[in-house]
Amino acid sequence: MQYKIIVDKQPMTSPSDEKKEYVIDIEELRVKGNIYDSLNIEMDRTYVTRRLSLSEYGVLTVLDTPIVEELTDLDIKLFEGDNYIYLSDMESNYFYAEYVVKNDFTNIFPSKAEMNSSINQTAQSIELSVNQKLENYSTTEEMNATITAKADEINIEVSKKVDDEELTGANITLRINEDTSEATINADKININGVISANGNFEVDTDGNMSCNNGTFTGGKITLEADEQDSSKFRIVSTDEEKEFFVTSEYLWLGAFQKSCSINTSLTNPVLQLTDRSYNSTRVASNGITTPSVAQTSLESIKKNISKFNKNATDIINNSDIYEYNLKSDKDTDKKIIGFIIGDKYRTPDEVISKDGQAVALYSAIGILWKAFQEQSKRIEELEKEVRHG
Repeated sequence: MQYKIIVDKQPMTSPSDEKKEYVIDIEELRVKGNIYDSLNIEMDRTYVTRRLSLSEYGVLTVLDTPIVEELTDLDIKLFEGDNYIYLSDMESNYFYAEYVVKNDFTNIFPSKAEMNSSINQTAQSIELSVNQKLENYSTTEEMNATITAKADEINIEVSKKVDDEELTGANITLRINEDTSEATINADKININGVISANGNFEVDTDGNMSCNNGTFTGGKITLEADEQDSSKFRIVSTDEEKEFFVTSEYLWLGAFQKSCSINTSLTNPVLQLTDRSYNSTRVASNGITTPSVAQTSLESIKKNISKFNKNATDIINNSDIYEYNLKSDKDTDKKIIGFIIGDKYRTPDEVISKDGQAVALYSAIGILWKAFQEQSKRIEELEKEVRHG
């Protein structure tokens, strides 16, 4: 199956002339509940992780050990600045992405080796100094930050010097002992200007908008997602990843231990589907119900005003008509349905019409057929006696 990946400087709603297309020809990626195959694009490699196996009978099973398929002939290039990445002509595919933002520090430390070389470690202390980008401050504003870590104490001091006057805005002390930990913040004023970011995974912009990759809470994980195709995705996953609730503007899915309940409104006929771990499914749609079995509750404990039905069931059946027809939503060439019609021109007995007068009560119809069979059986016995005693 071919997946077409688009990389562009602009969103898919207004593509640029410089957009790039990459076609990946791989076996179809599959999903079963919260287990799924994935296409992984990293800095120096691209590969497919297979977690599911499809049998010749079309049954999906979870692999004990995922299979990794390397894609050695794929080289995706990104633009300088913002990149918009999406699948073309595909729906119900989801992305998880991590971004590296270009800034002063990524210019200073372009590699892990250079980053590590800036940290000096000894047996008793760790000292980190940040000065390289602070040397160019004007004489009216100077800033130095020093972090000193010792085996039993960490002290962080931040000071700012403006017009030769030193101002202490905050003093943060973290003390760690064998039996207690103490963290105190003394500040006469705390003011944060600009964007707050934690490695791009959590961010608050200057307008107060917050974004994060996911949120983890006691007892489960909640994920809010958005993309160009669907602006509302909501997902809750249990900590053991065995239970999941997933909803979009057109789809709702609730599953646990290979059992699921789903509602899909994106189809021509909205569908409610219930599936057990043996893959038995009941499907309720606007045009019908499909299920392995149907049983109507008939316990005495839920009934009242009980009495025997003494009408002649044979007469009821003989005084009714059966019709064949199509629904108005059917095509004229569709197979016809055989059954009753409720209306003034049609002979359908009141005994089989539902309380609201809109449907046929199948359970009542079966009861009348049952009694009619009893009546016919009794009549046959009487005729046999007449023949024998001729």
